[in-house]
Amino acid sequence: HVRGRTNTGTRFVGPEFEYFRAKPGLRETPHWRAPGRPFVRMAPSDSTKPRKPVAGEAAQSDSIDLTADVVISQNDSLMWASGRVVIERPDMIAKADSATMDQGTGFARLLRTPSIQGRGERPFTLTGIVIDLWSREQRIERVRSDGEARILSDSLTLTGDTIDLRI
Repeated sequence: HVRGRTNTGTRFVGPEFEYFRAKPGLRETPHWRAPGRPFVRMAPSDSTKPRKPVAGEAAQSDSIDLTADVVISQNDSLMWASGRVVIERPDMIAKADSATMDQGTGFARLLRTPSIQGRGERPFTLTGIVIDLWSREQRIERVRSDGEARILSDSLTLTGDTIDLRI
């Protein structure tokens, strides 16, 4: 039973954890690997500056919770997850078989039966073969579902090869 916290604020709990420190001539950045379905709570990229809510939005945690069969992280910025991936934020829950996230660029990709359920005032479910997300300062700006895309809400059902939402 391993518990840990990185210097950037990412916390993890799981049965096993392998850490590879940066070493000149061998690897430039540290990375870690956690098999056995760990739970990872990723802190905002700058945890000293919480995001200010937009007008009409309640203050909320900017952390992202990730659970998967295996999680790999490079320098606490790039994350790869595989096997029954669940990504949770206060405003949404995403599921897929595999996912990759780049906190530096704000890009994430969900693969193999991905779905996103919005939990806001207007709940929705988005599915497809591949779902890409772009965010800035912990706020989602764009979501694109490719291949058999479908979005379902209380007032809309939309299907197509590609659905590209700009928020």
